[in-house]
Amino acid sequence: MLPLEADTAPVSLGEGWTPLFKASRLGADLGLTQLLIKDEALNPTNSFKARGMSTAVTRARALGATTLAVPSAGNAACALAAYTARAGLHAQVFMPKDVKTPFVRECQL
Repeated sequence: MLPLEADTAPVSLGEGWTPLFKASRLGADLGLTQLLIKDEALNPTNSFKARGMSTAVTRARALGATTLAVPSAGNAACALAAYTARAGLHAQVFMPKDVKTPFVRECQL
């Protein structure tokens, strides 16, 4: 599946490059000399799912897919909706009936 052809442009919303924060006190409490926490909530879809979905949608588009589907209760669905929209593709999202409203609304955008 990977790597992609050299001329394949990635489907990107600017994911990645999220900051690392020192967690000195927590690290000390855990007996670690250094602990860093990566804040993936600063990705375009507010989770680390943006990184993987960028790759998945890029590859799916390169294979000729026009619709992608995912079962999810939140972050993966939002990421798929955002990245397929960016790629000009369609998303089918399957969520449980009790999923929180903000996740549903974000997918509908």
